[in-house]
Amino acid sequence: MSKWNQNDQFIKAVDIPNPLFQSLQGKYFVGQTETIQLGNGKNAWGGLVNPCYSNVDLFVNAFTITNHSSQPFTAEIWFNPILPGTAMTSNKVSPANTALSPLPRKSKH
Repeated sequence: MSKWNQNDQFIKAVDIPNPLFQSLQGKYFVGQTETIQLGNGKNAWGGLVNPCYSNVDLFVNAFTITNHSSQPFTAEIWFNPILPGTAMTSNKVSPANTALSPLPRKSKH
């Protein structure tokens, strides 16, 4: 085993979690769907969609499904599905780092 020498040089490194790194660059957003109504045998879906040719790589840190009713339901997560029905765009999107000035904006793809 080699002996440590005081003249040896060390490189100081810091590990930054990816969500923090993206947030500091203004590339970390949070959002939600509009309220989704279902029942009487109906199905509903909400999605995070990255338009073709957007030149944006999406990083998903977390997702949450909330049930405000007393009725149980089954939730499934699908990546890159063929989407059924008519899509609606939610305006409930915001940069996660609100300390940036000016605030970054979501792209208009």
